[in-house]
Amino acid sequence: MCKKFSQFCTLGWAGLWLVGGRYDADFKLDEKDWRHRTGAFAEGTFEKNLAVVDHLKKIASETDSTPAHLALKWLMSQPGVGSVIAGAKNVDQVSNNNLSDALTLTAEQLSAIHALTLDRVS
Repeated sequence: MCKKFSQFCTLGWAGLWLVGGRYDADFKLDEKDWRHRTGAFAEGTFEKNLAVVDHLKKIASETDSTPAHLALKWLMSQPGVGSVIAGAKNVDQVSNNNLSDALTLTAEQLSAIHALTLDRVS
């Protein structure tokens, strides 16, 4: 019997920019900023996504990592995901993103991260 396998390339969690740690509840986009079109910064949605990041920060503290590393590692652990596109503006950011590959997450941590994705809006 032959099984067919598909791999998906995913753009990451809310574009991954929310998990980078630059944003807090006081952050406001300029009204002409292109990120308004993503929906991730819409009223209500932005606050909900920040709550997800807060939960990721707690797990990150357990693993001596960052929310961005957790998001990348979780995405790569998903069945059918063959690669993840993580944005980077310079070589240091690329190198930092690559640190997620060495991260080891327990089944409990992966499950907790997965639970955060079930009720989020991006």
